[in-house]
Amino acid sequence: TYSPKQCEVPIVSMVLCLNGEEEKVIKVSAVAKYPLLSVSDTSLDFEELLVGKSEVKEILIQNTGQVPTYFKIEKEKSEDEDTSFSVAVKKGFLPPGESFAVAFKFQPKLVNVCSNAHYTIRSKGGNYISISCFGVGIGYDVHLSAKNMNFGEVSQGNTTNRLVNVVNNSDLATSFQFLVDRKNLFSFSVSEGVVPARGSIRVII
Repeated sequence: TYSPKQCEVPIVSMVLCLNGEEEKVIKVSAVAKYPLLSVSDTSLDFEELLVGKSEVKEILIQNTGQVPTYFKIEKEKSEDEDTSFSVAVKKGFLPPGESFAVAFKFQPKLVNVCSNAHYTIRSKGGNYISISCFGVGIGYDVHLSAKNMNFGEVSQGNTTNRLVNVVNNSDLATSFQFLVDRKNLFSFSVSEGVVPARGSIRVII
């Protein structure tokens, strides 16, 4: 059994003695090499992403060495622990010349916060590689089609209507609610609901 602890080329001579026969010399040699990992990208920028959505980016880990190796992925600890990033696989095995796809996911939790996380890929007895992830969480883009509404002159006892749209320019549906005083002279056909992604809802006032 040969179990190397470092990179080396050992050559050992052994003498085989058999009763009634001449001694025989046997030479045994081996080559111990370090595994070598490389990755397709060391920096993943998820840019801006709506809070509530998630995005996945992949990197390829390749064993460019001549020996198989196990690897593991560890997240570096920081004072402000950011849970917006996660990795699908935390360890694996790579034969020589093979590649392994690893998915990193970004799911922002807070609006207007720049998130970052750093991971280290380590191979047993070999090198290590640092991976950096960045992303910014953004809020919903929701607005009314009109900021002011003029109902003009209305005679006592009569009513008049105006139309306003609740517009959602975001990629996800979101809820809305008008806070209305019951003693108010104005009423809404819809006071609360859900606006679909990239859509709008008509409200009659």
